[in-house]
Amino acid sequence: MTFIRSAAAALGGEVVGRDAVLCPGPGHSPKDRSLSVKFVPTAPRGFLITSFAGNDWRDCRDHVRRRLGLPAWEPGDEQRRNVPPHHVAKWDLAATEAEANETPRAWTEDEIVRIERAQRIWNAGKDPRARSPNNICVNIDGSIYPTISPVECCASIRVAPGRMKTPAKSISSRR
Repeated sequence: MTFIRSAAAALGGEVVGRDAVLCPGPGHSPKDRSLSVKFVPTAPRGFLITSFAGNDWRDCRDHVRRRLGLPAWEPGDEQRRNVPPHHVAKWDLAATEAEANETPRAWTEDEIVRIERAQRIWNAGKDPRARSPNNICVNIDGSIYPTISPVECCASIRVAPGRMKTPAKSISSRR
């Protein structure tokens, strides 16, 4: 908690919760609390920022780093991403060989049966969005909506607990 309090003092803000500070954003008055700085050890720079005033996040990040006395931000995340030189030749060779040997494998009999079955199911299916203009339902209150089949119109409409209206009427064409 001591760190959060000292960070709040450096940022000119106040502690909120156990790991956050509300403080003035860049170029804002000292009474402003439009910038939230949450200290998270797993964050790339150790903190997350949110500007409630719509300030650019890069300006806010630089503002926080400057106020906390941290060095200016520079590209890169301090993680080595290069391959050790003694592994380069071995890995390049392995990748080249894998690409050269890459041939499509033949499907097993079980896979062929499953694919053919799936193809039959797919081909037999119908688009549920395709609705005939003849399938239109009119409710008691006069509202009209399309249905896939006239059977859908046979549901009762609940008005109040314990009371039911008569089923909706099905018509065969639009008026």
